[in-house]
Amino acid sequence: MRQKQTQTHTASATKTAAPIAPGDSGAVLPEFGRLPDVQRLYGLKRGFCYQLINSGKIKSVCLRKPGAKTGCRLIHLQSVREFLLKQLDAASSGKAGGA
Repeated sequence: MRQKQTQTHTASATKTAAPIAPGDSGAVLPEFGRLPDVQRLYGLKRGFCYQLINSGKIKSVCLRKPGAKTGCRLIHLQSVREFLLKQLDAASSGKAGGA
């Protein structure tokens, strides 16, 4: 019986998932993240994120209980990605497109 388990495990271990193309992380990226996630994924600092949020360049939502002063700020990660891609397009076309 032990030999069958080893063979089954070995057979399933040889199967692999389809390869992921460079830059194709959209399928595994969560829809929302916290500020440390934005910093880890994109290298944007907290203060700069708040500037982008206040100017409407990226989307976010603050979750808090009614009457509470503090809450949890969630950043829409796709909006951050879109902002960065716009910056990349502007830089490649020679336009000065700062935050």
